[in-house]
Amino acid sequence: MEQRLSTKEDYRQRVNIVIEYINNHLDAVIDLEKLAEISNFSKWHFQRMMKAYLGEPVGAYIMRVRVETAAKLLRRMEQIVAVCKGKQALFRRY
Repeated sequence: MEQRLSTKEDYRQRVNIVIEYINNHLDAVIDLEKLAEISNFSKWHFQRMMKAYLGEPVGAYIMRVRVETAAKLLRRMEQIVAVCKGKQALFRRY
């Protein structure tokens, strides 16, 4: 017999699915209605649940994750540039 999830576990699972979707689509337009559809919550209930779980509105969460991801990419690019500058001799013609 299949055991039913508690409401709390069910909500947490739905929130995790939405967070995974957001993380996989940071470079795209993320529509709140689409996120609510993914979570199987009404748009109104979705926004309340996400704020309760994330501690911030979902729009702010998306923006924060995008900025953090961009910062990580910039740091990585700076490291790559530093390594390449240190090896300029490899790119000189003889």
